[in-house]
Amino acid sequence: MNKRVSWALVAALAAVVGVPSAWAADNGNAPATLSFFSSGSGAHAGWVHTDDQPAVDTDYSQAIQIHTTDAGYAGVLVHHVYGWPTAAFPNSSFDFKAAVPGPSLGSPRLVILFSDGGNAVLRPLTWTTYWQKVADPNWDNTGGACGFVYETTWNTIKACHLGTVVTNEYITTDPGLPNDFLIDNLATAGKTFSNASDNGDGSGADGADNTTAFYTPDLLSLLSGSVLG
Repeated sequence: MNKRVSWALVAALAAVVGVPSAWAADNGNAPATLSFFSSGSGAHAGWVHTDDQPAVDTDYSQAIQIHTTDAGYAGVLVHHVYGWPTAAFPNSSFDFKAAVPGPSLGSPRLVILFSDGGNAVLRPLTWTTYWQKVADPNWDNTGGACGFVYETTWNTIKACHLGTVVTNEYITTDPGLPNDFLIDNLATAGKTFSNASDNGDGSGADGADNTTAFYTPDLLSLLSGSVLG
């Protein structure tokens, strides 16, 4: 498949796969928090302890693990971003490695949805067994004033969606691509998550939940029309 066609397909699917339930909008006023989701079939996501860390690390050997299977995917929700003006939303990045190397096919991807119906996707180009930083210019844009743009910057993304607000944000993966992914130093929505304590007490208050997700049908029942506060 042509690379640009495949990325366009990935970007279109990004708004459909792995988008969970809704919370009230708070216009980004509360600090961002995380929780995890899974479609089941053996897929899971959550914090793990690991001695294999990025070069720059202060998180007491913790990282986010996402395990995918032939039939299951999993991911991470970012809460308290709804209503944040796109023009003011800060850039994002994360450190990443995979258990099995190969082409990424756009997974795992950090997806940001906008009020004009468009989205932006931050993803690695390849799966590597060593740590890599996923950051500018590893964004793809869909919709807005620009249509599909492959391998671009966050500033370009913002220019494509002038006058919009962020409506949702999450990291998701795809079924049919079994692998173990580690994500660390997730910097997004003005906050960096490198260990469970960065997510508050993880009690579920304000959306923060450090519980590993093995199957979350209540979250998976709603798709891209949902809003995560």
